[in-house]
Amino acid sequence: MPHLLFWLSIIAFALLLAAFFLSLREHLASSYAWTGFYLSVLLGLSVWSLLSTVDYYIEIFIAHGGSLERRIDALIGLAAAGAILYSYFHFTERLVFRQPRRTAVIAFTLGWSAWIIASLLFIFVQSPSVEFLLVTGAFGGVSACSLAALLRRRRWKAHQGKEGYLPLLVWGVLLFPALMGEILLSSHAGRAAAYFPAALLSVPFFCIGASLITISSSLRRRTADRSQTALAAASPSFCGDFGITPREKEIIEYLLAGLSAGLIGKKLFISRRTVANHLHNIYRKCGVQNRMELFQAVHRYDHP
Repeated sequence: MPHLLFWLSIIAFALLLAAFFLSLREHLASSYAWTGFYLSVLLGLSVWSLLSTVDYYIEIFIAHGGSLERRIDALIGLAAAGAILYSYFHFTERLVFRQPRRTAVIAFTLGWSAWIIASLLFIFVQSPSVEFLLVTGAFGGVSACSLAALLRRRRWKAHQGKEGYLPLLVWGVLLFPALMGEILLSSHAGRAAAYFPAALLSVPFFCIGASLITISSSLRRRTADRSQTALAAASPSFCGDFGITPREKEIIEYLLAGLSAGLIGKKLFISRRTVANHLHNIYRKCGVQNRMELFQAVHRYDHP
């Protein structure tokens, strides 16, 4: 089992790094709040996977670890898990709402603070019961946040940049049941991990699945953005027929390339309000209501 977990952790770490750098490029291009928090989630999972790889390497090839090393190991692992939980909550909140809900933030902060206190306790006592609560609490929180975002899908499904996170949220919901099932099977078989993080297959498989979903979604969005940009640039007569001004044409090209209104304003040295006014005029002239409908209008014009 340690050999399998060792190689799974290496694969998870490599894929998470690839997913992180692809997501970083998207975040720099769009500057959406949820992409920033998702970057923190990927970074935390990368640290977790790296720590797991080191743990299993020591267990397989060295088979020795003192009390101090175990406490340092626990401290790094818990810090990564706490960062993952904090970032994932804010990622799902920003995915659904423009600003996090105050009641949700208060409830999460109380639960997260209790989890941090339990983590500090575990560093010193390393009790299996506290470890069980920490593992189930952290990944149960991820599943709960994913489920809450899925239940409010109507609020964000029409946004072109958010729909790609749907498979990730479904994967996140499945994490906690898979984790609990494996813990029960492990207990029944008499297999248990001695130290945090627990030697469970659910965690590396979740990391691998999340990174593959992220990489796949990122590559699809990049392909779609390139085709949208090409369509917008290849339609000079479109602007004349719909009365689009040169400034509005620039905004259309940036918009179809996936840039947010704030980033468009920075590139054109105009305020977000001015960008919003231009977008209102563009949508009115083209008879559309959002970015996706604008892309479809440009596509229909070029390919009647």
